[in-house]
Amino acid sequence: QATEELKHQLTETGIKKQIIELAHPAVDAMVAEYENMVKQRLGQIDKSRLEYEKILKDLNKGVVVVDPVTESGNKVSEEQNSQLETFTKSLSETKAEQDYTSKDWLYKGASELKKHNYPDAILALSKAIEHDPNDAGAYNKRGRAYGETGEYSKAIADYNKGIEINSQDAELYLNRARAFFGIKEYDRAISDFNKAITRDPRFIAAYEGRAKAFVRIKEHHRAITDFNNAIELDRDNVNFLIERGSSYREVKEYDKAISDFTRVIQLDPDHESAHRNRAGVFMIIKAFAKALEDYNKSIELNSKNADVYQSRGVAYRELKEYEKAIADFTTAIELEPENAFAYYNRGNALISLKDYKQAIIDLNKAIELDPDALSYYARGVAFRSRAQCEKAVTDFTSSIDLDPNQAVVYYARGTAYADVKDYEKAILDFNRAIELDPDYPTAYYSRGNAYAKVKEYYKAIADYTKAISDFNKVIWLQPTNAAAYFNRGVAFAKIKDYERAVADFTKAIELESYLITAYENRGMAYAKLKDYDKAISDFNKMISIDPEVIAGYVNLAETQVMKGDYAHANHTISRALEFDVPPKDQAVLYYLRCIANKIAGKYDAKAEKKLEEMLKEDFSLDWPMKEIETWIQSDTLPLNAKQYISDKTKDLKQKR
Repeated sequence: QATEELKHQLTETGIKKQIIELAHPAVDAMVAEYENMVKQRLGQIDKSRLEYEKILKDLNKGVVVVDPVTESGNKVSEEQNSQLETFTKSLSETKAEQDYTSKDWLYKGASELKKHNYPDAILALSKAIEHDPNDAGAYNKRGRAYGETGEYSKAIADYNKGIEINSQDAELYLNRARAFFGIKEYDRAISDFNKAITRDPRFIAAYEGRAKAFVRIKEHHRAITDFNNAIELDRDNVNFLIERGSSYREVKEYDKAISDFTRVIQLDPDHESAHRNRAGVFMIIKAFAKALEDYNKSIELNSKNADVYQSRGVAYRELKEYEKAIADFTTAIELEPENAFAYYNRGNALISLKDYKQAIIDLNKAIELDPDALSYYARGVAFRSRAQCEKAVTDFTSSIDLDPNQAVVYYARGTAYADVKDYEKAILDFNRAIELDPDYPTAYYSRGNAYAKVKEYYKAIADYTKAISDFNKVIWLQPTNAAAYFNRGVAFAKIKDYERAVADFTKAIELESYLITAYENRGMAYAKLKDYDKAISDFNKMISIDPEVIAGYVNLAETQVMKGDYAHANHTISRALEFDVPPKDQAVLYYLRCIANKIAGKYDAKAEKKLEEMLKEDFSLDWPMKEIETWIQSDTLPLNAKQYISDKTKDLKQKR
């Protein structure tokens, strides 16, 4: 609030006198010419003389006035902007251009720069320099205009000249640093930011600029120090907090990153970027539900950002809400039809839903738009899931060609080779996966399987043992990881430690009660222990979870046969054959029916004929027959039944 004395000074006469004394002669001409305008504005002016002097001082020293904050961090009020506009407008109305002085051209250049009319600004500022080649402010402003048009070499030349004239002007170093930043010469930019800070230790924009340069060269700890300095000078600057939070994220100080983004949200609850960035950190620390809340808010504030829909889709996918994930990826595609990553993400979600055909369509599109390693890998997974192993191998190979250092892709190709019984190549790929990631338990387990297939049993046992050791580490680090218990259980089963296998499968089921493969493997382990009732219970549980899971019926029927419950075995087989059963599984079911009937003293001509037909079909049997082969040796079986079963088993094994 101005004092009464100052208010008295701000009369028409007082203002006119101050303008004449403090301003450029052109302002005096403006006042004389537009006295009526001054009268109209008298009622609006209630500024102290010091504030008014600052406007004129800023104009004289060449501060570029932009709205509402200059790039150098100088806060300029709307009133000051208005003063500059009025001055330059009056200038053009009171003088012909041929009569302009260097200051006139300087003010005109500043005005054009403020309005983003860069060519006109350059023209005016060049005139100012022609009139006064030693005006550092004119070089500074023209340098900025050149910088805005991407002519960084010309900008740097102007800043060099300005610094030559006035080597103590911190703003010149700041702006030259920004030009170096623009051409990615970050070390030279940092050097100039240093000089700006030396000349003005409270120069916020220089700290900010240097911090951003440190970010570009990935020196995030030094960037954080500079953002700290900037925030110390302007504590509630949301941009600084966002930038510092991002650097904290890069150095894995996630709590501090979340704290910065949360502070921004406290200052501005509708700050979209803060919600989006905080969600990103929540994703990293696997707090997916919290990430969803922030992504929801981000989308509420800006419903047109395809990347946010993708990120929320990934969060839904991690929470196994695949339908919602697909809906978000679809929205991202609608917003950006050429976004390859959106097609990749939707394809991945479709794989999770076992819709491999549609997944392949999406991944084809992703590869068409951007043939990257991830998309080839995902499509390879889809092809393998459809038993198209040759296509899977081709895609995994393409992925490896693009990125040869991903253990998971070698592992995937190894499993595809194993599917087609090319165990030597499978072992080579598992070797490479283990070289890249020595703590890859499933790679050891799968390599053990491959060694067993080529009859290198000692190596197989060594790998299963190594797999168990690695799964131990996973379980120690993640005691609620159901997959780790399951996989360790499978490895125990491979070395015939069925009691410990059962314990691990049981733990996996406790953690994920609908883990169907855990029931299957526990059932098989119980069968190995001849605890047929528990095995039958597990296979029935499989069928209750998924009534169309053929493996459940096959395992159940086999166990019922070995238990001697032939009537129930036949009933199970009939239930299974109601579905569209692949030839390889039909063959096993009719084989079991023939065995059950033979032991029960019955002859089923229809089943015998059907088995004969099935054995002529073109398929590769993957059903393990060791249980039946061991069971055949049972003393309780009649000799004629043993011979019959042995013959049928030999016929069936030819399809392996």
